[in-house]
Amino acid sequence: MPSYLLALDASSSECSAALIRAEGEARECLARCEHTPRAHTQRLLPMVDEVLGEAGITPADLDAIAYGHGPGSFTGLRIAAGAAQGLAFGLDRPLVGVSTLEALALQAHRR
Repeated sequence: MPSYLLALDASSSECSAALIRAEGEARECLARCEHTPRAHTQRLLPMVDEVLGEAGITPADLDAIAYGHGPGSFTGLRIAAGAAQGLAFGLDRPLVGVSTLEALALQAHRR
């Protein structure tokens, strides 16, 4: 049975939502990312709907919610944290904060 992790980030002028589907060793990532300065509140949750729709699942199918907790734009961090906390609380799922710098360092290391 697959597991699903939803990840949100709004720590910069970019806004993103990604869904990771894991089953055994297989991993698949569906993502939306847009350059949306000062429009994170209008785009973040629609992006969540888009990746969930593309995967053919509902929020109830999620196993955990992650969000970028900074450093980054104070307002953007609050938007992502608030959306992630609301989803995690409403769905009774674990909430995972991810360091924006550590995520960037890992990406650079993998390249």
